[in-house]
Amino acid sequence: SVLARLGCRGSVYVAPEGVNGQLSVPEAQLDALSVAFAALRGVEGLKLNVQHASLGTVQADAAAAPYRKLIVREKRQILTDGLTEGDERGEGPAGDPAAAFDWDRAGTELAPADWHAMLPPGRPEHA
Repeated sequence: SVLARLGCRGSVYVAPEGVNGQLSVPEAQLDALSVAFAALRGVEGLKLNVQHASLGTVQADAAAAPYRKLIVREKRQILTDGLTEGDERGEGPAGDPAAAFDWDRAGTELAPADWHAMLPPGRPEHA
């Protein structure tokens, strides 16, 4: 695969809803990875989030690299939310309209400062 040829390590999941992955990529191969992804049909507009330089880098083949191997898996669903196809249209699992996903019953949105205030004492703060 392209990812293996470029020396990537990590996990990539592909499903009808999209692609999700976490990869360690040799710095010298970042441009080649972007070009390879741009050439893939069905993932036009795929955005690569590259770790900010302030967090440091580790060579993909170093002993301290975050991933030891490359795993690419096809999945039925990336986001395991318990919903089945059609739920977002109000058809619910097993045709039960009452069980459909309801965006109005979603959780409370919090500002980052409020989220951090709710963390238990002793948890590291996140910037």
